[in-house]
Amino acid sequence: MFGRAGNRVEKISFEFPLSASVDEAHYSLTAPGLVIEEGTVSGSSTVTVEVVRDDLYDAGFTQIILGADTLQLSVAYETPDGWEAQILNQRGFSALGGQVVGSG
Repeated sequence: MFGRAGNRVEKISFEFPLSASVDEAHYSLTAPGLVIEEGTVSGSSTVTVEVVRDDLYDAGFTQIILGADTLQLSVAYETPDGWEAQILNQRGFSALGGQVVGSG
């Protein structure tokens, strides 16, 4: 996100809370056509991914402008009722797709 000259978004954090019944979650952070980061989180109640502009540039992702380009965090995890997946986007960090019926 650019404002006045020199103002840039330096870092973006994604957080997704997991229910107590989830032991492990798989995640991927993507930009259109690119996988930026992927991994597994175990033993935590939250999936947290932090994107730092300088780290992106050092890894060769110089075409991504934090705050202007779309970033998407996909999280998949197994619950007692089966597998669930959530997608969170950079603009609003809101889950898309809704909830399992009866999950409250």
